[in-house]
Amino acid sequence: MTSFVFVTAYFELNKSRNEFYFNEFKKLIDSHFEIILFLDKKLEYKLGEYSKYSNLKVYILEWNDLYLNKTIQDIQNLEIPCNNPKDNINYLILMSSKSYIMKLALSYTNVETLVWIDFGGLKLTNNLNHFKRNFEKLKKYDKILMPGGNFPKKLLYDEMLFRTTYWRFLGTLFICPRHLVIPFDDAQTKEVLTLASSRKITWEINYWANVEYHTNLIQFYRGNHDNSMYGMNDKKIMLLGIIDDENIIIDEYMDQLRNICDAYCITNFTNTLECEFLDKVNEFNRWNIPSIYHNSTTTKKREQVFKNGIEFCNQLGWHLEDTYGLLLEGDKVVVIKSFDKERLTEDKYNIHNYYEPSSSLNLVKLSSNNTNPVNISYLNKKDIYIKLLDQ
Repeated sequence: MTSFVFVTAYFELNKSRNEFYFNEFKKLIDSHFEIILFLDKKLEYKLGEYSKYSNLKVYILEWNDLYLNKTIQDIQNLEIPCNNPKDNINYLILMSSKSYIMKLALSYTNVETLVWIDFGGLKLTNNLNHFKRNFEKLKKYDKILMPGGNFPKKLLYDEMLFRTTYWRFLGTLFICPRHLVIPFDDAQTKEVLTLASSRKITWEINYWANVEYHTNLIQFYRGNHDNSMYGMNDKKIMLLGIIDDENIIIDEYMDQLRNICDAYCITNFTNTLECEFLDKVNEFNRWNIPSIYHNSTTTKKREQVFKNGIEFCNQLGWHLEDTYGLLLEGDKVVVIKSFDKERLTEDKYNIHNYYEPSSSLNLVKLSSNNTNPVNISYLNKKDIYIKLLDQ
């Protein structure tokens, strides 16, 4: 656990959107977490309303006092990457000022961790209890924890840096240890000023991609613009698919497991079906369902798929101790009647095989590094069980 404060800012870039954003921000206030808000001077009239909340500190910040506005000459005439009315020059300046605003917050708090969240960031979740639960058990991190999409780590330059919205990171949230706030701002500002020297400005997530590439400041974790963005401490289940039957129906196998699996790690031990699996894995990745495919010829199948799952979990930035691997052959599927993965507490479980009663291990924490079927806890077969796909 760590002490933390949310940091955010709001400037009136579009007056017609004020009420919407104020309503979304009220959800954050009502979560009762500590918040530092930097507010546009034009909105000083909100100070009276906000003063009644003991968990909220508000500081007025002039638009012209943002570092980029003070530093980049004739900033309003920088070239912008697109003609979307929302992504105008002022919006890009504000998005590129998040790290600077975090640095300003250092003067107003002594907490170990500062969490940037966009002023209307809670519009992206439909489960506020889930949001609160994750931050109530927020861990102390050695790096900046930053949710990201399905784009790989990469150095951006030229038109890719300027015009592509490169979703390596999602932008709305990042969790920063206190001692890394200034190094992160320095690194991002360097990226912004370098592009600005060519009289251009782009989205903050593109700068962050280059900061990740050039430094060791950022820890990526896979999410999306939904509840998963705030699910850094969620328990997750990764399918560790064991494919050793050439007659598998791939669509049914993978589609029917979406009601339990957060990610897919498929290992194929046959000499066929590679193209079909790759097509399905690519399809799932386009839907922001993390998926990866391997071929293998080893006879130690369960050990190999477990190893592949650990590597994929690390690649996704998910905690091994919070992620369970579901070891499942390609001709089977999991049926759920009543199951809450947040209630999983043991290292290893058996899910009852409806047609073939077995004591074999099939649900295991990736941190356990142990696939031996001993000391297994049994899940209630009335709540969840395994059956053959065609039955």
